[in-house]
Amino acid sequence: MPEETTKKFGTIVTDVGTMRTREAVLEGKKINLTTLAVGDGGGAYYVPSADMQGLKNETWRGDVSSVTVNPDSPNMIDVIAVIPSDVGGFTIREMAVLDDGESWYLIPRIPTAHIQSFGIAPPARRPA
Repeated sequence: MPEETTKKFGTIVTDVGTMRTREAVLEGKKINLTTLAVGDGGGAYYVPSADMQGLKNETWRGDVSSVTVNPDSPNMIDVIAVIPSDVGGFTIREMAVLDDGESWYLIPRIPTAHIQSFGIAPPARRPA
């Protein structure tokens, strides 16, 4: 059984993310999550930690297309970014969400996912 199947998945707010949230609340400012970074973990799955300030092996970075409150779980947010279809040939084992100050804000614990490069964009689909 792969190691990742024995792990719980979810999202870790980084130490910097916690500090920036506290500052935003105290100053009445908005938090702008703007960037998604993914990587292959250097070829192996690992358990991320709140003190992370970078990925082990970043393979793609792009703009977040939307950030919304999850309608089924109001204490969660959905962060969506689209990896272009011409990007691929790697396995995603790590991910991070950055704010507009390029601070490492959230580190999702995710199952691995292989990203295949197709060269053309398939129609956008959202899970039901």
